[in-house]
Amino acid sequence: MTAPWQTHYQLGLVYSLSGNFDSAVSHFTAAVDVIQLKIKNLQARVTEKNSWSKERRDKDLAESKDVFYTEEGEIEDLQQLLPDIQLKIVDMKEMKAASVEKLQQAAKAMLLGKGEGPRSSGAVFSQAREGEASGSAASSSRSSDAKPLICQVRRKVSCS
Repeated sequence: MTAPWQTHYQLGLVYSLSGNFDSAVSHFTAAVDVIQLKIKNLQARVTEKNSWSKERRDKDLAESKDVFYTEEGEIEDLQQLLPDIQLKIVDMKEMKAASVEKLQQAAKAMLLGKGEGPRSSGAVFSQAREGEASGSAASSSRSSDAKPLICQVRRKVSCS
């Protein structure tokens, strides 16, 4: 089962690759919010467990499906994910600004008549879109790859 933050993260990647930067930012932000809520809930669980008797803690450990799992470990893993996702949010905002600037330049060039009719204006807009795609590829290479990030989490973090 996929954790809700992973779904938002994957949607953010899809939207970023399609050039829909506002939706990408929205989903990356939602992923951060879900992770922060999960961390808060895990911290509350740790606080609760600290008040348990030794017998209760031993019983909980014996009933655990994964004897190596700890809430503290999951909190640490989730906290390590936050900077990467927050970097993607910054990247998307920068890519959107660059995209808008390129489109404005293309529109200005078309209005000033620097081209020869519809063919050249189409070429200008085509070049602007190519710039967005290359910016997206550059951002993907700068940021951590999604698959290892998800694999890391699936190995270490329960998907609840």
